[in-house]
Amino acid sequence: MPNYFQPGSLKRSSYVPLNLEDYDISPTNGFLPSEQPVRRLSDPYYEPWEQIMDRFNQYLLAHHIRRLVRKMPVLDTSKLTSQAEYQRAFMVLSFMAHAFVWGRNGAASEPASE
Repeated sequence: MPNYFQPGSLKRSSYVPLNLEDYDISPTNGFLPSEQPVRRLSDPYYEPWEQIMDRFNQYLLAHHIRRLVRKMPVLDTSKLTSQAEYQRAFMVLSFMAHAFVWGRNGAASEPASE
């Protein structure tokens, strides 16, 4: 087993700096995107998601998220046209999933759909 604390045990020539862009990390903004994120999915097909997000806080506080998610249609992501739209869809669905599970005083014990 190598002793990493012994002087000279690490070779300087083996270090290769990472390219931040390979990991979607901006040198100026860090993990924030270099361009403004998509504020809304433009295709009307995704309106059921966006309508929930329009009043997300009210639905969450009123404990309506689980009911709305159960009624929400299953939508295909094939109509998303850019990475920014995929990121928006990921954020929207992540918020809804988190709210569904933890939106009341405990974790949901029932499935989102049958």
